[in-house]
Amino acid sequence: MQCYFYGRYLSREAYKEHQKQILLRNCFHLLQKLKKVWHNATEDLKEMHNDLIKLILIKEGMEYQGDHAAFDEMRTAVNSVFPPSALSTFVSSNQKTKMAFINEVSSIAAGIRLHAWYSQKAGKFMFDVARIMKETLPKVTEDIHEELSSSKEKIQFLREELLQKVSEDVSEDDKEMFHQKLLLISLENIEEVAVQTYRLDYTFTVQVKDLNAGLKTGPFTKADRVYPLYKEIAKTWKHMQLEGHLLNFYTNMFLDLKRLAERINATGPEDDPEIFLPEDNVEEIAKENTTIIYSEDVKNFNEITLEYKDFCAFYCSMGILVPCDRSVGIVTYNDLHYGFSNKDAMDSFIDNPSKYVALTMKCLIKMPQLICTFQLEESFHFPIINTFKQERKLPIFIEDRSVQTILHPVERKIDYTYNWNQWDLRKKALQYVDLSSKKTHSTQTNLSHFRRENYSQVYLPK
Repeated sequence: MQCYFYGRYLSREAYKEHQKQILLRNCFHLLQKLKKVWHNATEDLKEMHNDLIKLILIKEGMEYQGDHAAFDEMRTAVNSVFPPSALSTFVSSNQKTKMAFINEVSSIAAGIRLHAWYSQKAGKFMFDVARIMKETLPKVTEDIHEELSSSKEKIQFLREELLQKVSEDVSEDDKEMFHQKLLLISLENIEEVAVQTYRLDYTFTVQVKDLNAGLKTGPFTKADRVYPLYKEIAKTWKHMQLEGHLLNFYTNMFLDLKRLAERINATGPEDDPEIFLPEDNVEEIAKENTTIIYSEDVKNFNEITLEYKDFCAFYCSMGILVPCDRSVGIVTYNDLHYGFSNKDAMDSFIDNPSKYVALTMKCLIKMPQLICTFQLEESFHFPIINTFKQERKLPIFIEDRSVQTILHPVERKIDYTYNWNQWDLRKKALQYVDLSSKKTHSTQTNLSHFRRENYSQVYLPK
């Protein structure tokens, strides 16, 4: 999931923007309904007012199933800003003005409801994001610290065991090392969420105090002084909501990572599937399945799609990105094409291609950021992140058609109008020459006048 997050979203802000788009999609049908032209001025205006309240609840993230008090509280907040009597003006506006008006009213109404909830005047069923995150963050951080400490203990135990071994065939199992790295990344992300949450909570408290101070001047406070404060409160609370979405994502990622580590620990070394083929028949199978393609063999040599995004397949098995040189040649293995940086790397790959392909897949598991670099999301059952992925281009081989003979002619290729008799051709040629030397003339017969009306005849019949 770590690779999924960083491959799909470039930053935390990109993930927040994606969550905003989800909210807009949820209220898209209400937006289209409010944008259309309304004709019945009585019942439609009541329905429009209810749709506007539902839209604000969904758009601001304040709608919860079974919470009927939220609708009534939001109705009160909207009526204080936008009374139902002003709906006639809203109906006559164009779509652009309606969208700007909806955004303005939704932010102000959300701020009014949040202020009433914070002042304990209303909002009995309000979803307290800050309180829930303050309760969740310490627990998640503590769980990650416990998992991190146990991972460190296992790493130390493995190191001590390896130092006691003298045989050369014992290699260090670095699964715990990568598990520790992923835990540190998750801990860093969650700590960043905690910092942002505490900062937003402090900002929210200060904004509410400023609003209370502004409202104490009197009941007839100017709207241009109060409404911006309401909008700032709604904006801060929405940012806290998005941080809650991030925390939920990171928590699920940590739980998935923990379950994966438990499955790996439950699987012993003897249960690991063998990656390489048996040594006795590897070379025979490899030599049968590999083919070298040179530039003179195909028409589109420079356009052939190579695996690992034009990086050398030999060095990719070591986790090193070295650009390939197509002039060396392209190796075809299992209907896939691989490029290499030099001749020695290509020869080593041809000797045992399955070994290097398996080593590359193992290297991608250790460094998941390379999965998106090589565009191998399908191999790991990831969603297709790169929407600009080009279509795979296969080689077009050059064939010498000058020496090819059709042994079995197809009937549709036979021209039955072709005349092979030269005497018939000479006879037709003489007829064409004879016709070219003659002069044309017209003769009217007794029957030719039936072809047109009699009154249109110019000359009398002979």
